[in-house]
Amino acid sequence: MSTQPTPNQVHAAEQYKTRGNQYFSARDYDAAIKEYTAAIVEGEVGSDEEERKQQVSLYFIYVHATSRGLQLCNLFFKIVFSNQNPNISVYFTNRALCYLKLKKYDHVIADCERANKLDSNSVKGHYLLGQAFTEKLRTEEAVNALEQAYELAVKANVTYLGDIIQALLNARKKKWELSEREREKRETDLLKYLKGLINTERERQLQKVMAVKNPVAATFSKFVNNSTEVERLDAINKAHDEKLSALEQVFAQADENMGRREVPEYFLDKISFNVIHDPVITPSGITYERAHLKEHFRKIGHFDPLSRKECTERDLYPNLALKEAIEDFLKKNGWAVDY
Repeated sequence: MSTQPTPNQVHAAEQYKTRGNQYFSARDYDAAIKEYTAAIVEGEVGSDEEERKQQVSLYFIYVHATSRGLQLCNLFFKIVFSNQNPNISVYFTNRALCYLKLKKYDHVIADCERANKLDSNSVKGHYLLGQAFTEKLRTEEAVNALEQAYELAVKANVTYLGDIIQALLNARKKKWELSEREREKRETDLLKYLKGLINTERERQLQKVMAVKNPVAATFSKFVNNSTEVERLDAINKAHDEKLSALEQVFAQADENMGRREVPEYFLDKISFNVIHDPVITPSGITYERAHLKEHFRKIGHFDPLSRKECTERDLYPNLALKEAIEDFLKKNGWAVDY
């Protein structure tokens, strides 16, 4: 192998990418994957045409025919791509997007991790990785990846900043939902445990009453109604039934309190009316979602949407106190993402 890709190889790789884009636009994701894979292989240094064909074939054999396909492919690419066409990270993210459409989330993760290693500033790599982590319910990793994607997107001034915010909010919601399910399970288990203690105590007291029956009443129990004993047994059952009812009411009230769902108005963006992720303040003192305000500047004009006073991106400054308050609120109220 040579030490650097030749201009012809770079050009050929771009042609594969172009064809992959065409297949992607036609929603033929499998064909697009094959073209992007060829672009990746073409982008590595100095293979002849026959060798590259073999490498592409090996890739598909590894991915589609073996249970250890992803591990083998990662090792394969790590060995082969020591000197690459600098566009290879894009080929990986393009292929990852195809896998995302096909819901092959493990493949998305593998390609995005490879792309991010090649280019740590890849907005698309972190964005797709976060979405795949969300689908795999690896929510902590999803939030981290999407927060990185957002920070990189702001610096790069990408046009899909709003999509990244929505994906991040969705990941946070999934994280909260998992936490809620765990909490509900713990509460259910606790309720069962406490009910068990009450019923055990009920049984102990009932047995105690039955054990002290006087001998005469025991002898003629089939014929004589011991009203005092019956009253004591009824009293024990009534007392413990009341305890069970009170316990259930406590848990029901807790669920009702958890279900009260209101979002403070100042947490909502004045443009989209969604919960704000990255609040910024204009010179007029009004807070907006950064992404939506930037889109307003781009599509409508450089002025504050409410005050109508002249305003540009350079005039904005972050509302850090509000950002911290919203993040704390969302940790406890993940449902608010859909408010």
